[in-house]
Formats: sequence, C-alpha cells, structure tokens
Amino acid sequence: MPSLQKKQAQIEVADNSTPTSSQSEHFVQIPVNIIANPNLTPAALKLYLVLMAYCGPKPCAWPSQARLAEEMHITERRVRDLLKELTDEGLITVAHHMGATNTYYVDKHRVKKQPVPPLPVAQPEIYFRGEEENSRRDRKYISAYIHELNHVCEEPLSEIAFSEIEDTDNATPLPEVSFPAPTPETGEMREIRALLAPSGLSESLIQELAVFVTSKNRDVEYVKRIVQASQVSGIHNPPGYVRYMLLNNAEPVPVKESKSVKESRERKSQPKSPAAIDFSKYAPGGKYGYLVRATDTESPILGDGRGRFVPEAGSYAPRL
Repeated sequence: MPSLQKKQAQIEVADNSTPTSSQSEHFVQIPVNIIANPNLTPAALKLYLVLMAYCGPKPCAWPSQARLAEEMHITERRVRDLLKELTDEGLITVAHHMGATNTYYVDKHRVKKQPVPPLPVAQPEIYFRGEEENSRRDRKYISAYIHELNHVCEEPLSEIAFSEIEDTDNATPLPEVSFPAPTPETGEMREIRALLAPSGLSESLIQELAVFVTSKNRDVEYVKRIVQASQVSGIHNPPGYVRYMLLNNAEPVPVKESKSVKESRERKSQPKSPAAIDFSKYAPGGKYGYLVRATDTESPILGDGRGRFVPEAGSYAPRL
C-alpha cells in the first residue's frame, strides 16, 4: 500500500508539471533588462521561458530535469548548468524536497498597475477681442518678415563678395600659398630609382626614397647592398625590408642562409657505413669465448674428438 500511494503521488506530480492547453495560451511580460542581460546566454533565457510556461499563473513549478532536457533537446548536465546560471542572476529559486523533486520559484517581474489619472475636464473656450486683434497683427508682421528674408539673397553670393572687396579700400588680401620647388633629379637619383624599380615599391615611394637617400649622403652602393640583402631567402617581405632600412638609414645585417631542401635530402639519403664486427668478444676471455673453446676433447658438447666444433642446439655461433 505505501508503494502504491507513492506511485500515485508521483503520477500527480507529473500531471501537474505538464502545462495544460489553457496554460499554454497565456502570455507573459519579460523586462528588457533581462533580455539584454550580458550574463545570460540564449539557452538560459529559453529555459527561463520554459519554466514560466510550466508555472502558468502559479509562482512555482516542479518539472524534472529530464523533462526540461527533453523539451530543450539538451543534456541534463547542461540543464543543471543553465539552472545555476539563472540562480546566480536571481531569476529563479530552487527548493529541494527530500531529494525527490525540485520546486522552481520563478521571479516573473510583474509590473504593478499604475492608477490612470483622470481626464481633464473640457473648459469652454473664451475669446477676447483684444487678443484676437493682437494675434492678427502679429501674424501680418511675421508674414512680412518672412517675405523680407526670402528676398534678401536674390543676388548671387559670389557677386556680393567680389563687389564688397572691390568697394572696400582696406580689404585684407588673400594669403599667398607658396609650394616648395621640386628637387632637381640627379644622375645618382636615377640610378637609385633603377635599383629600386624591381623591388615591388610604388613609383611615388621610389621617388621619395631616392630623394631621402641622397639627402642622407648615401650612395648607390648602399642601396645596392640593401636590395641584395632583401633577396636572401630569410627575408619574407622584401619591399617592406627595403623601405624600412632606407627610411631608418640602417646598415644591412648579413642573414645566415638556411640549407636547401635538396641538400638536406641528399644528406639523409647517404647510406651509413656498416659498423665493423668486433671479434674480440669471441676471443678467449671474451663475452662469447666459451663458444670457441678448444675442441680437443671428446665431449659431445665441446667437440667430437676430430677437431670440429659441434654447436649446441639453438646456438648461433659464427663460423671461423
């Protein structure tokens, strides 16, 4: 009997945790701060909505973690992580009942209804003759003022400006803008440009670098060393290397060239010389000296009496 009552209680709990058709049609309000909370993941927000659907008009619900995992198509471990996330944010409270089921109290953040202020009583409109005349006079003045503004700028602005400058004796003259004269190109600059042309730099940058290098009293040999250093296999960005070295007036540093793949392959493909066989271990007193002892005895193990060595079964002594 106690087991039957326990089963009936579990069935009632399962029936109460399933949302009915009337509960599935109700709507809830969620504050914007909960939706925009950066600490809540979309999965946690979805679990919050599922718990609110289970609660319905009640403040709590008791669905199992297996039921929640089945509805959200996730694992129970993931459900526990999301419940902890909602608990940390204070959106739900979990109450344990004898370790059998968990009751989830959901904070629905309901908005209290504010009293609607009464509508203002309509007052009868009262007109005065003096106010009406003033409003008419102001309206005429405003229309005349707008008419004057519309006709102020009929003359083009450029003609007005030039006429004012011509009529004014103390007019301020416009400042003269002076541009620096271009640097004359020398033969050394042309040679530098010819060296930098195949390096991958733009024409304008090559011209600027040629002027800059000559201003630093550098010659063509310096630029040639920079270009040669940029062609080493260890430089991964030759144009950037040339530009950086020339702008910083730096000397090239010799880069150690790495061995090619062909050389390393040839080195690996060379056969190793076989190691020389050390026969000293077969000499008397050596490690395997007992295998080549004198065979002048008639022992069936050490010899057959005729000077021949008879090896034991399973031994692999070298032939001497």
